[in-house]
Amino acid sequence: MWQIKKYSWHFSLSLFIFIILGSFLARGYTFPVGNHYTHVPQIKSMLNPELYKNDYYVQEMLNFTPRYYYQYLIYFFSKFTGSISLSYLIFYLTSFISLIWGLSAISKIFTPSKLSAAVLIFLSLISYTLIGYLKLFPNTPIPATFAMSLTVWGIYFCFRQRWIIGYLFFGIASILQFLVGVLPGIIIIPIMLIEAIKNQNLKQVNSFGEVNVFGEVKSQKRVCNSEVSVSSGNTSGKECKTHSRQSKFKTITNLMNFLLRYEFIFLVIVPLIIFFGLACLVYLPMVLTGTTSTNKLTNEEFVFIYGWVRNPHHIIPAYWNWKIRLDFICFILGGCLCIHKIDITKSEYLWQESITETKISHSSTFPEVEIGKIKEKKIREKDLSFTDVRCLEKWKFYLIIAESILALFLGYIFVEVYPLALFAKLQLARTVPFAQLMIFIAVSILVNQLYQQGNLGLGLLLIISLILPVPYQGICFFILSAGLFFLERWRYKLIVLLILFGGFIFYLLHPPIDLIINRFLPVPYQGICFFILSVGLFCLERWNYKFIVLLMLLGELIFYFLHPPIDLIINRFFVIPGLFLVLIFPFILDEVDVTIVQKKLMTYGLAIATSLVFVLGLFEALPGKILEVFEQQVKFNRVPQDEVTKLALRFREISDKDDVILIPPFVSNFQFFSERAVIVDFKHFPQTDRGIREWKNRMEDVFGVPLNDKLAVGAMEILFPQQTGKELVNVAKKYRAEYILTRVDWHGDIEGKVMDKEGEWVIFQINSD
Repeated sequence: MWQIKKYSWHFSLSLFIFIILGSFLARGYTFPVGNHYTHVPQIKSMLNPELYKNDYYVQEMLNFTPRYYYQYLIYFFSKFTGSISLSYLIFYLTSFISLIWGLSAISKIFTPSKLSAAVLIFLSLISYTLIGYLKLFPNTPIPATFAMSLTVWGIYFCFRQRWIIGYLFFGIASILQFLVGVLPGIIIIPIMLIEAIKNQNLKQVNSFGEVNVFGEVKSQKRVCNSEVSVSSGNTSGKECKTHSRQSKFKTITNLMNFLLRYEFIFLVIVPLIIFFGLACLVYLPMVLTGTTSTNKLTNEEFVFIYGWVRNPHHIIPAYWNWKIRLDFICFILGGCLCIHKIDITKSEYLWQESITETKISHSSTFPEVEIGKIKEKKIREKDLSFTDVRCLEKWKFYLIIAESILALFLGYIFVEVYPLALFAKLQLARTVPFAQLMIFIAVSILVNQLYQQGNLGLGLLLIISLILPVPYQGICFFILSAGLFFLERWRYKLIVLLILFGGFIFYLLHPPIDLIINRFLPVPYQGICFFILSVGLFCLERWNYKFIVLLMLLGELIFYFLHPPIDLIINRFFVIPGLFLVLIFPFILDEVDVTIVQKKLMTYGLAIATSLVFVLGLFEALPGKILEVFEQQVKFNRVPQDEVTKLALRFREISDKDDVILIPPFVSNFQFFSERAVIVDFKHFPQTDRGIREWKNRMEDVFGVPLNDKLAVGAMEILFPQQTGKELVNVAKKYRAEYILTRVDWHGDIEGKVMDKEGEWVIFQINSD
């Protein structure tokens, strides 16, 4: 992960343990939540077939769907461990390690700096985009989490032009989460084609000579010309030898041309065969079993139900308001400026690789094509970022970002204008996290360059701008990037003025207080800390390290004395800085001027401490306050304490396993905790054509109105209470349900027995006749 060549293996292991467990604890973990309420019931049914026998959603999801392999993976591992929650935790930790290791490997392609690796990992772990409402790596164990841990390795190997291995990772990722594996694989295809053509032409030039405009190789001069005899008596013999050698050389040339052509096919076609072959393991069985691409739903119906009603936040561009779009535009523009600003050619790592490659190429069998060291060095210094095939050129960053923007445009055209089911299924907004990743790579390199120039404060501001709430994240990031791009000579004063101007806009627009709390610091503490940091950069540029740290500590002290809620202090004041400090710890070890013994003591102590906290926390053996903090960060087997969850847990004890209950479709956790079948749940959306049609019919029966696109934005909470008790009883009887979950103030007139009650929520038992 991070190269620590001068230390022993047990020191490196201790450092590894601290980074993984420390960042895991700082980042947080939650199970179950959200998507688990829709993923886990079918796994429970596989482990215990008596559960959910009458639940249409669970039975549909037991057919071949995109989650088929993922469900069986958790199922088999849960049979081995005896616990679903433990299985999820193990898979998440494995994915977490793979992601951090993969991102660190990607960072090393461009620079050996540990600071760059830490920044890239930090930004990737906390990144979130409202274009599609997606996280690059969520803190919950879901299929996208597992798949992304493999996708980063696919990106790494493709950046290193090992296409077969890269597309193998993309294919395996698509088995776990189809879109997270398929979309990046498609994005990389143009880069693979361009690189394959470039490498083929480069090899032809190095081996045989020039390549003409038609791609044909011009043969070099005969090697045997210098061997023509000066003696007239031996002329005939030498001409025979010359002719023989020339014919052999032409034969070798033709053979090499043939191999080069088929090498191109091998390097391009084989990775795609592997990639699409693994992806077809998901899609083809669904087609063959009739679960998708049937005539049960037209394109318009599918896009309406799946896109406009169920997943508008992921699919429908019209769902993203102007603030989200402004943030995205500013973020992309700022990212492009950062990409332009970075100087990959100054990377010592890449320079050493290019020198090594140059030495290898000089040992050619054709001595006349050797280039002098001085001339080669000048060429490398001038054109390394454009000609070196071992260096990822900037155009690849721009291309991936452009492809993401094109994908969003295609999503708009073929979802909103001309609906096609294929484009709704692809959820093309999922390409945005990969554009984010390219920008994060550029930012990590730029932060390291700023540190090398003595401008770490600007680098920290650049990082801070990327964790602000939308749309201020994109605005501040763009302002900083523009300042670094245009105002290099006057960087301190004018950049800080621009930052203060951005802060002024921030306060004029008055963002919602809950959004600020969720994303960063609350008002007015955010403004105080932001102002203090800006003043430190503006006035104390020469002593920026000591004074900025002191000013930040002063801001923290003010923050503490103003007494914000304790959970807010833990979540926003310690968690994000704590995560960053854990990730840059290897960088700190290299920078601090202490003895090796002290470094070892610090590392061993931190590794032991984090290991104890993690293990004892899982067994709930930590002291009181420490255990509270641990449980707030690591929710290993979370059980909410709301009224509905309490009712669900008690209903599981007093009902039979084959009972069916009618619930409000927006109460998504009742089915999970009660382990009982429900008539319909809004989030429990089947991934089969037959199941989608059934879901639509049941939703219309429960709400008493045709399906509409307002259900996802608050209409359900209005429509369900408007139904009369008699109407709900009729719907329950239609689907053979004997119980109804509702509120007393909504449907207190239902004729039936009150089975259980918690607050205003109540479960009625109705007559089945």
